[in-house]
Amino acid sequence: MAWTRNWHALGREMTVEATHDARSYVTLQIAIRAHGRLYATDAWSATIVLTLAAGEQMTALVCDVRVLLTSPRAATS
Repeated sequence: MAWTRNWHALGREMTVEATHDARSYVTLQIAIRAHGRLYATDAWSATIVLTLAAGEQMTALVCDVRVLLTSPRAATS
């Protein structure tokens, strides 16, 4: 049975949708939007879609994101 989970920032500047196909793949759709400008004529957004194997590729992605978010460079960039 396939499932989908959704997460979003309070102002919906970032949303993440994760879908498992009930076989062996997870699709992540990550979108970012301009803060407070959802309906402005000059509003912008960017979306990326990643399809990963549910096992080792997901584990590697989590490790990479953890390193990115906890590195001293990430806090100062």
